[in-house]
Amino acid sequence: MANYRKVFTRAVLALCTGTLASASTIIIDSFQDNQTFSLGPGLVTFSSNAAAAPNAIGGNRYIEMSRPVGSFAANNNVGEDRIRVNTPFNAILDFSTDAGDTTNFKIIWDGNQDNVVNTNLIPATDLTGGSTNNVIRVNHRSDQAGSSNLKLTLYDGTNSSSVSFSSPGGNNFIDTFLLLSGFSGVDLTQIRAVTLEEINGPTSIDMQIDFIGAERAPEPASLLMLGGGLLALSLFGRKLTSRP
Repeated sequence: MANYRKVFTRAVLALCTGTLASASTIIIDSFQDNQTFSLGPGLVTFSSNAAAAPNAIGGNRYIEMSRPVGSFAANNNVGEDRIRVNTPFNAILDFSTDAGDTTNFKIIWDGNQDNVVNTNLIPATDLTGGSTNNVIRVNHRSDQAGSSNLKLTLYDGTNSSSVSFSSPGGNNFIDTFLLLSGFSGVDLTQIRAVTLEEINGPTSIDMQIDFIGAERAPEPASLLMLGGGLLALSLFGRKLTSRP
């Protein structure tokens, strides 16, 4: 009887998890490389920094911050905004703006360390992982109330495509899944640069990003099948154990 249960268990698990086991995560950035800079107070409206990032796509990370001319900080000669990667929070990008400030940031991953998006410097990356991945997952949070709007853009050397999403206020990290199919007009198997922009965010924001990468999100059908299989396994096990 135990052999029947073992065979049935293996069959159910193979059936239910087969579509989930073939996923291939493609990391865009896991923020494990130190990088820190600030945008000073007052009339300063732009600051940038570049650093080697071996764990990110392209091996380099360029970041810039900008605040509008005529903003509260510029008019009152106050405010200092910061971006810190891997410090003080391990493997996290931390973006913070001062009171009344509306500073935005942009990150470029293209193998270079300047503000121009280059699409001929790094080998093409297949974000689909051989047709298995279906989303880009962004793990993030914004400590302050309000919602910060972000835009992720993919470049294939000929075309580019963007998807926008929000980072709502709250203290808990959340996963946002951006469907790869939503990046229309680009060859997802030939990605040569990626950018992320924070736009139209609230003032005095504290935002953290923990991970950006392409992977396979479980489809509802797979989750339903997994749940049904586990239920069947449980019922079958009870039936076996109830026999004399």
